[in-house]
Amino acid sequence: MSSKFSKSSLSKLNGSMNEDLIRLELYSIVTDVFLSREYFNRNSDIVAFIKAINYEYADYLFKSRTLLLARILRDINKAEKKDLLLIMRSLQYLLFTDIEPDTKTRDRKTKNYVDSIMEQFKRGSDYE
Repeated sequence: MSSKFSKSSLSKLNGSMNEDLIRLELYSIVTDVFLSREYFNRNSDIVAFIKAINYEYADYLFKSRTLLLARILRDINKAEKKDLLLIMRSLQYLLFTDIEPDTKTRDRKTKNYVDSIMEQFKRGSDYE
């Protein structure tokens, strides 16, 4: 799924909808947001979102996105309507506000010094 799909699905949700329909839409949106690195580049960035929706999880869950996703989906399954609305509002804030990119992580596509030297001094010719 893409960010555009999550945003459009989230914008269609409102508090007057059926509880089960909100829950169903939140499953797909939360899965998309947690598994993509667009909003949470590192797993430790997810901690603030979890605290914003009034959940607390053990530290070992933040080492694996899939474990964390399984726990949050289970909690969404058990949640009451007021809790679902809180998750919905937190996701709206996350997806629709501008977030500054994380400057501490480096882009893995950039070449390092050794790669640039190796490219300059290739062995053999291009015609072999």
